[in-house]
This record gives sequence, C-alpha cells and structure tokens, in this order.
Amino acid sequence: MSVEQSRKEDKLPHRTNLYVNLPSTLWPIVYSPDYNITFLGLEKLHPFDSGKWGKIVNFLKEEMLIKDETIVRAIEAQEDDLLVVHSKRYLNKLKWSFIVATITEILPVAFLPNFIIQRKVLRPFRTQTGGTIMAGKLAIERGWAINVGGGFHHCSSDQGGGFCIYADITLAIKFLFERVEGVSKAMIIDLDAHQGNGHERDFMDDNRVYIMDVFNRYIYPGDGFAKPPSRQLQLKYPGQALGTLSHLPRADNPVHFRENGNSEKNVHALRGIASSAGQICACPRRSQCFPTESICPIHLPVKWLTVVY
Repeated sequence: MSVEQSRKEDKLPHRTNLYVNLPSTLWPIVYSPDYNITFLGLEKLHPFDSGKWGKIVNFLKEEMLIKDETIVRAIEAQEDDLLVVHSKRYLNKLKWSFIVATITEILPVAFLPNFIIQRKVLRPFRTQTGGTIMAGKLAIERGWAINVGGGFHHCSSDQGGGFCIYADITLAIKFLFERVEGVSKAMIIDLDAHQGNGHERDFMDDNRVYIMDVFNRYIYPGDGFAKPPSRQLQLKYPGQALGTLSHLPRADNPVHFRENGNSEKNVHALRGIASSAGQICACPRRSQCFPTESICPIHLPVKWLTVVY
C-alpha cells in the first residue's frame, strides 16, 4: 500500500454501529430504557427530571400511539464516535467523578467511584448521544425523525455543563457531513429557554451551520463568548418584557434588530402574529394564553422570529 493510499484511508470515517440499516417497518422514533438515570435517589437532587424520557414513552404507549416493536432502539455511542467531536483530553476528564459532579450539578456524585459513574450516569448520556446520531441519519432517509432524549446544547467539544456531558447535536451534524452525500448545510433551531452555548461554540466559525437560538438572556448560562457569531440576528424590543397582547408593538412602532453586528433594519410588527400564539404555546399557562389574550413570554419570541424570517 502506498503512502498516499494510507493517508486517504486515514481520512475515511471510522467504523460505527450507529449508522446501521433499519427495517422500514420501524418508525423513526429513537429511544432506549437506558436513557433514564436512577441511582440511590441521587437523581432527585437536581431539578432536571432524569427519568422523563421513560415517562414520555410510557405515556405514548398508554395512549396506544407507539409500541416497543415499532420504535428504534438507541445504541450507545462508543469512544471512537465521541472522538469525532470531543478531544481525548475531555473524555479522560470524565474519568474523574468530581468533573462529572460539576457538569451534572449533583455534588454527591463527586464521592462515588468512577466505575459506578460510568455505568449509572455516563452510559445513559452516551446512549442518548447515540440516539441523536441515529436520528440524524433516519431524518435524511425518512424525511423526519425524533430522538426522545438528547439535545445536550450546553456541551461543546471541550467543555460540558448544565447537565450536558456529550455534544450530541454537534456530533449528529458532523456525522451527516462526513457520511451522507449531499448534506452540506444544517440549521439548528433551539427553542429551549436557555442559551445553546455548546453548539454555538462548536459552529461559531462554520459557515455551513446556521443557528436560530431563542432564549432568556437573563438566566443560565449567560455565555457571552458564544453569543456574537457573525450570523447572529438579535431582536431588540424598545420596552419591558413582553407579557400580554397590549404590550405588542403596533405597525407604527417598529422593532429594531441587528444583522451581522452592525447594520440595523426596521421590521414592522404584525398584530396578527399573536392570534395563534396560544395554540402553539406548550407552557403550563397554555389554558390562559389564547382565551385571555395573555402570551407566554418564552413562546412569543418563537412566533415572532418565525414572522421576521
């Protein structure tokens, strides 16, 4: 084998179990019971429900919307899969229980042997990460796909945080770029109330990826470094936080937003955008949103951005 051929082989994607051909009878919904984190009640020490994925699937089963036989079983991401994005140094850091405790924000985890952490905490995260990568491939093949878990948007290639240990979003996109012909661009629509600073850091200088991130800038993580990518579009509302229909600006009161950090444009607000906000709102106040003309302060900007674009 020539040196040139050897170099070409070095550039080929590694062998993975995550990109397998699945029967067409399976729905592109990815899940595994291994997603759920339960160990000595430690999961109750964090406000994040680390068993919610199983609850969602059980609810869907009770409503007879899905069956175990019709959904895709997620496969755990292996080290070679994770190294597509993460550095060896970062993965080695996860062998320290204190580091995992810091990322998951559950301090008692720091006092547990790491082999327990690997099995009871990190394996569920790796399985969810594998599920996201699998869902990416399925979405291209079937036109849509859902991973019941994953979405660890606070984790970047070299840093975890906010209960996010592996950068599954970045991994799913990088896998597609490397392995699926014709996939050359991607868009991340992040509607979580928190800033998705992990994928923002990873794709900050990548023109192939456009990120629409709707979040409350006054809460965690407040990552200023991840905020100003060149393609960021920031909406500025001249007043207090939006809460009711009466606070919506009229057409004669334009909303200013910045594009590429310098030029300003005026976008006239359409009163009609609020008419369906209650229908798309999934917050606990949903019953109030539409009938009382009260808008969820988190979901309104989502509808707003849809109109602007």
